[in-house]
Amino acid sequence: KSLAKGVNINIMDVEKGKIANLSLWEDKPIIEAALMYPGRYVVDSVYTKDGEPILDASTDRLHNIAGVYVGKDDPIFIVRTQKNFPATEEAGSVFSNPHYVAGNTRGSHNMPLMPVKINSAATINFCIPIVEALVFSMHNGKLTGPFDGFSTPDWDYIREIATKKALAMRSQGFIHPATLVPSELEYAEGYNAIMDVLHSKMKPIQDQPQKDQRKESYEDPD
Repeated sequence: KSLAKGVNINIMDVEKGKIANLSLWEDKPIIEAALMYPGRYVVDSVYTKDGEPILDASTDRLHNIAGVYVGKDDPIFIVRTQKNFPATEEAGSVFSNPHYVAGNTRGSHNMPLMPVKINSAATINFCIPIVEALVFSMHNGKLTGPFDGFSTPDWDYIREIATKKALAMRSQGFIHPATLVPSELEYAEGYNAIMDVLHSKMKPIQDQPQKDQRKESYEDPD
């Protein structure tokens, strides 16, 4: 009944350090437009219309704060489930489709997010982005658990899907969209140094024929 009213979503602009409070369903087009570009706009928190917190995420970008690469952005989030909140299965099913996220080798590629068991090693096969889930229960005001949310057999199949998507994306080589756009590169200093060399070799284009002087390469056979 509570969720039937919709929810309030705080969207953060990680470049400007600002937050907008938006409402589902009234602001649905605005929310979708913002989340098209998760490199800049991200979900900070979600509340019921009655003000009860549903989800809270760590959303700061270290390289945006420092101005240069200073460490990994490994976000966490806490979500409340059951009763007046989404079902546990609804929260977990978000990860059943390995969406492409920024990460991977040097944190500079688009790769699928693979749900893994607790304490899984990061693969040396391109370092596929991974996520773990700790599931707690509340009993008499105390947390019990945790249960490994991604340890059941069905997630093995999801991991296989993520692996196939990862290999398909990396077969693209260094060409975008496999590689992030320059503004999203974690090691942007190295990229910018290389591009400075390219820019130093650039020369103005001269002696270009005017449009009306160019010979058309196509002639109508009729």
